[in-house]
Amino acid sequence: MCKKRILGVGACALLAAIVSINRTHAVGPVDVELGALYWGSSTDDGVANENSRAPGGFGSIWLKNSLGFGASRYDVSPEGSLKGQDEDFTTVDVRWRWLSASRNNFVAVGLGAERVGVVDDATTAPRVSIEGRVSVKIVYFFARGAYLPTMGSMTIGGLPYDGKTGLELEGGLAVKPAAFISIYAAYKSNKIDLTGPAGDVSLTSSGPAAGLVFSF
Repeated sequence: MCKKRILGVGACALLAAIVSINRTHAVGPVDVELGALYWGSSTDDGVANENSRAPGGFGSIWLKNSLGFGASRYDVSPEGSLKGQDEDFTTVDVRWRWLSASRNNFVAVGLGAERVGVVDDATTAPRVSIEGRVSVKIVYFFARGAYLPTMGSMTIGGLPYDGKTGLELEGGLAVKPAAFISIYAAYKSNKIDLTGPAGDVSLTSSGPAAGLVFSF
């Protein structure tokens, strides 16, 4: 239910902004991005490291190259000895560009919430984020990160765990071969720290990602 609420809030925010603002009005330009990608990640729990390739998707809308709203969803399903230790990450953010030269030349900071699911339980945590882009003709380079300063408790496999912090990092480039399409390539890493019955545990999923971004 919590996951559905977060996705619902993000979808409603994006939809409301899209349908309520006319580009010809005085509010200025409205930029929308929708992306779908495949994350070739591997998951490490400190004992084993296994392939955990995952699909993902994201959307964002920017008003006047200043105020933005975004949402994303990633599902991670490890294989091998970590099979069954699935993770999912669902985010909603409000962002502000404090440096903005153009659509793909900016630095933005954000505040939001993230639902982190591990196996059969989940927690929702606050998050702060930062993103930067630099464009060179049809190519733009980007880097973004998010920090979860505190996380709630979870019951994983019948055992209690206290969430500590989370960290997400991503960097890469996008090439725009056509007017509304960009080819996306990046390296992405998600890490969450927990304390359980056996002590501290870190779950890290990282690896290359590729996909398409549609902008209009």
